[in-house]
Amino acid sequence: MPAIFASIATNNIMITDIQLMMFANFLGISLFLLVVLYHYIEANSVHYHVKRMAHLSASDSIRFTLYTMVYQ
Repeated sequence: MPAIFASIATNNIMITDIQLMMFANFLGISLFLLVVLYHYIEANSVHYHVKRMAHLSASDSIRFTLYTMVYQ
């Protein structure tokens, strides 16, 4: 065992409530930011627009193309 783990095991050192709270908050914030990043990437992906265009009729496809040209 590495020295740091051996000293922890022999001294029975536990983390404090504050350390546990900080760790839990860090994990929660990290997961929240990952979800926001995932949704941002998915919403702006080209794959989404290509898949959407495949399901549209010809008139809807033209309307969607003109809409994206005007509002970008």
